[in-house]
Amino acid sequence: MNIRPLLLSFFILLSIPALAQITNANRIESIKSRLDILSDDVPQLNNKVSFSVADISLYEFLRGLASSNKLNVNIDATLNAPVAVNFTDVPIKDLLIYLCDQYDMEVLVNGNIISFVKYNAPPPVIEVPLPKPINIEFNPLNQTISYDLKNDTLGNVLKKIAQISNVTIITNQKLQQSLVSGFVRNVPLDKGINELAYINNLSVKQRDSLTYYLEEPSAKTTVATGTDEPRPSLTGFKLSTNHIDSIFSIQANNLPIKDVLAAVAADFNINYFLFTEMKGSIDLHLANISFSNFLKYLFNGTDYTYRYSNGMYLIGDRKLETIRTADVYTLKYRTITKILDLIPSELKKGLEILPVNDLNSLVISGSSPAVTELENFLRQIDKTVPVVNIELIIIDITKSHDLATGISAGIDKTQTPNYSSLFPNVDVTLGANTINSLISGLNGTGLVNLGKINSGFYLSLKASESNGSIKIRSTPRLATLNGAEAQMTIGETRYYAEQTSNVIATQNTTTVSSVVYKPLQANLSITIKPIVSGDEQITLDISVEQASFTNQVANNGPYGQTNRTFKSSLRVKNNDMILLGGLEEKDDNNSGQGTPLLSRIPIIKWIFSSRSSNVKKSKLAIMIHPTVFY
Repeated sequence: MNIRPLLLSFFILLSIPALAQITNANRIESIKSRLDILSDDVPQLNNKVSFSVADISLYEFLRGLASSNKLNVNIDATLNAPVAVNFTDVPIKDLLIYLCDQYDMEVLVNGNIISFVKYNAPPPVIEVPLPKPINIEFNPLNQTISYDLKNDTLGNVLKKIAQISNVTIITNQKLQQSLVSGFVRNVPLDKGINELAYINNLSVKQRDSLTYYLEEPSAKTTVATGTDEPRPSLTGFKLSTNHIDSIFSIQANNLPIKDVLAAVAADFNINYFLFTEMKGSIDLHLANISFSNFLKYLFNGTDYTYRYSNGMYLIGDRKLETIRTADVYTLKYRTITKILDLIPSELKKGLEILPVNDLNSLVISGSSPAVTELENFLRQIDKTVPVVNIELIIIDITKSHDLATGISAGIDKTQTPNYSSLFPNVDVTLGANTINSLISGLNGTGLVNLGKINSGFYLSLKASESNGSIKIRSTPRLATLNGAEAQMTIGETRYYAEQTSNVIATQNTTTVSSVVYKPLQANLSITIKPIVSGDEQITLDISVEQASFTNQVANNGPYGQTNRTFKSSLRVKNNDMILLGGLEEKDDNNSGQGTPLLSRIPIIKWIFSSRSSNVKKSKLAIMIHPTVFY
C-alpha cells in the first residue's frame, strides 16, 4: 500500500495553522511599520491614552478615539464587533496594532488619512492530495481475493472489486458513502465478499454467480437459540443477542440470579468465577445493553458485585478482598476541603473515603463498580473554580460650615487689657481705659457729654466664619474564590475609663479602686460574596457598615456612635463597575443666647445677642469593579 499521499496530506493539514500564524504575524508587522513611519507626520499617534470600555462597537470606539485626538480617519461601517478593553498610558499606535490583531482589522494610509477596514484573509492554498489507493488484489487463476481496508469508502471498494474481478456488487446510494474496514488474505471471492459484509455489519444476497447485493440488515439482532421462544431450561426467560455489537436484549420473570447470569455468559462465551453462592431471584426487562451494564442492573440492590481482571469477571460479595478495590483519586482543579460534604450519601454507601491533604487526593475503598461511579461523579465536579478580583474605590466627603457672631459687655476686672484680631476673623475686646479714651474724644467735640464708665467695664465683639471640605479616597483590592466571602475592615479604636471600687470589710475597712480602660471600635466594614454563573454574570451579595464616634457621654466616659448600613444583592457582568451611594450623614446645629426680648427683635438682636451655627455633611460613596479569572 502506498502511504506517501497519506503522509503528504497529513503534513499539509498540520502546516495550515502554522502558515496562518506566520501570515498574520507578517501582516501585523507590516501595519506596525506603516504606523511608525506615519507617526513622524502625525505625532498624535504617539499620544498616550487611558480608558476602560465594555460593550461598545469597534466603529464607535475608533470614532471617539479619533475625535478626542484630532486624527483624520475613514472607518468601515462593518467594523461593529463589541470591544471590551482596559488600558493605561498606552500609545495610540500600539493600541491600533492591538485592535488590528484582535479584531481582524486592516490599516491603510493615504497621506495623513488613516483608513480602517475589515481584514479578509486570503484563502489558504491547499494542495489537493491524490486519491487514497484501495488496497485490493485479485488472483484470476484460483479466483481468490485479498484486501486490507481501513476506513475506505464502500463505493470505491465495490468499484475496485468490479474492475479487477468478473463480479458486480450493487448497493444503494446511501451505503456507497459509508466507510468500511477489513482484512483477508487469499480467500475465495465469494467468501471474501461475505466476510466484508459481516465485518461491517451488512447483509449480502447473491442474485447469481456474478451479481451480489449489499444492504443494511433488516434486523440487527439474531436469536442465540435460533428463535425468540423461551428457552426450555428457563421458563419466563427470553434472550436476543447481537454478536457483532456485543449487545443483547433480555427478559426474565422471577428467575434465580445465578441462572440468568449463567445463561447470558454461556451465550456470549464469557468467563466468570463465583466466590460465593448467589441467592435470590430477579425480574428484569432490558434492551440493547452490554454485558457490563447488565451486571450493574443485575446486582443493583444486592450484596453482590463484580470486578473484571485478566479477561475474567470475578463475582462475589462486596466485602470480599478479591472483589474490593482501593483507588487514590487526585483532584486536578479543586481542593479536597469540604469535598466530602458535596458527595451524595447514596454514592458514599458501602465505601470508605479518606482525605489525603498533602496529596490533594481521596483514598476510596470498596466495591469496584461503586468506586468507579464515585470517581465519575468527582470528575464532573472537579472543575476550575473562578477567582474574582474586586477593586473598590471608597470616597468619603465631609463638608462643614461654622458661624459665630455676637457682642458681649459687662464688668470684669480681668477684662481690662485690650485684645483685638481683625483677620482672619473679627475678635475685639476693649477694656475700660480704651473705652473711656473714646468717650473723652467724643466729649471734646462739645456736642454730647457721655461721662465715664467703671474701671472694670469691658466690651467684646466677635464675628467669625469657617468652612471645611475633606475628601478621603482609598482604593483597596480584594480577591476571593467563587462563592467565598471577601471582607475588608477599616476602623478606629478609642478607649474609655471604667472605674470600680471594692470595699473590704475587716477591722479597718479598706476601699480598693481600680481603673480599666475598655476599647470601643468604629469601623467601615465591607463584605462581598461573589457567585459566578456559566455566562460570567456575577451575583454580588454586598454588605456595607460604617460607624463613627460622637462626643463622650461624660469625662473619661464612653463615646457615642452613629452607624450607617447598606445591604444589597445584585447581578453585574464581568468587568462592569457599579456605584453604591446615598450613605449620607447631616448635622445642623443653630444656637444663640442674648438679652430677653431684645435678642428676638430683627436687626437689634445682632447687638443684644451672640449666635453660633454649625452645618456638617458627610457622604460615603463606594464603587465596585469585579473581574473574573480562571
